[in-house]
Amino acid sequence: MNVNNPETVPVSKWPIIWKFSFIIAGCTFAYTLVLYLTGLYASFGMGLLSLVITIVLLVVCLRKYRSLNNNSMTFGTAAVIGILISIIASAIHSALNAVYLAFIDDSTLIAMTETTMRALEDSGMNGDQIEMIMGLYKNFLFTPIGIFVTGIISGVIGGVIISLILAAILKKDPPLAA
Repeated sequence: MNVNNPETVPVSKWPIIWKFSFIIAGCTFAYTLVLYLTGLYASFGMGLLSLVITIVLLVVCLRKYRSLNNNSMTFGTAAVIGILISIIASAIHSALNAVYLAFIDDSTLIAMTETTMRALEDSGMNGDQIEMIMGLYKNFLFTPIGIFVTGIISGVIGGVIISLILAAILKKDPPLAA
């Protein structure tokens, strides 16, 4: 490889990773705010739209990187870019979400707790079981820190899976040198 030839030097991943991490985090957090403000945060279908937003933006990102890199991108490079974006975007989104729920509007956490309590009561569980489960929910899961931790975990797991799938679809190996 001739390092003096700009067509053979790969483009740095980091500007694209940072740019799309912030774009994805911003878009998904804005969508989360819309769900909170409309009361649709508990709707499974509405939550899936956030996943679609993430997938579309990751596709745009990987295509952009590939086009900047002489229309080539290995599976490994695509996977690394997608996974790093998923980690960074999940951390940013989860932090914004935790700050919003802790300092701006905790009514969503209260509503989540009430909805879970009703669902447990309707399931036929006895009072001791409900009390034990609700203790976990109230003391960890339905707190800003719990939302932060579960947001990162679910974002990273989902991001890794999505990134590997997209890497397999969007990879385009560089031509072999003659």
